[in-house]
Amino acid sequence: MSKSRIIVSLFIRNKLAYLSSSFNKLIYVGDPLTIIQILSKNNIDELLLIDLSSSESGAIDTSILRSIRYLADFPVSYSGGLNNCTNISKVFRLGFDKVFLNPFSADLNDLQEYVCKFFGKQSSALSVPYIYNLRGLPVLYNSAERRASDLSLTPFLHSINLNFISDILLTNVNSTGKTNGADYKIIHSLPAAKFSNPVILSGGVNMQDIQNINLSDNVNLRYSLAASSLYFLQNPSRSNSALVSVEKILK
Repeated sequence: MSKSRIIVSLFIRNKLAYLSSSFNKLIYVGDPLTIIQILSKNNIDELLLIDLSSSESGAIDTSILRSIRYLADFPVSYSGGLNNCTNISKVFRLGFDKVFLNPFSADLNDLQEYVCKFFGKQSSALSVPYIYNLRGLPVLYNSAERRASDLSLTPFLHSINLNFISDILLTNVNSTGKTNGADYKIIHSLPAAKFSNPVILSGGVNMQDIQNINLSDNVNLRYSLAASSLYFLQNPSRSNSALVSVEKILK
């Protein structure tokens, strides 16, 4: 298991930066280029950029991505609109380090194999949003259709080819936009005998979660953390507090 990381996740739509709350509400946090400049002054491990416009249109906005990658002096991963090999290649040509693919992509296995073959397994990752159903079991959440799917998380993870994946991002949809704590119990639902890939927990990450992972001397932790609300919000009703929060927490 690789060293645990703390990843800043940032949503963009039409060249502006947002937070997502439960995948159904966006909270404006500012100009993404300004945010990237602030992050570049601090020692973050990685940025995960999710382009909602590209997810909706299927087209890659190379202009904003080029500007973001130029300003960022840290590893940057990308998700959004990666529904074909052409779009994937565009993102890598812009200098991005890793792509997070959508589990509902019709050609998921082929896309994963393509990334591994031409860019290396370390550049291939999977983004899996999930929600708990009425029985308390985790199921995949279809963000395009904004609803829970019929796919249970554990059988899905058993079914995918992990040879084509470096990381898997597990996002607790109901906790996005909140700081109620990471969902550690989801780790226990992973098929441990088969699943040795690094796991990234997203949704609800708070300062205690960050402190726990920073203080841990266990290099074999089964998870890393991806956070957005923790970094960009002090008061959800005041978007202009976003940049202050970034600097305060990262110092």
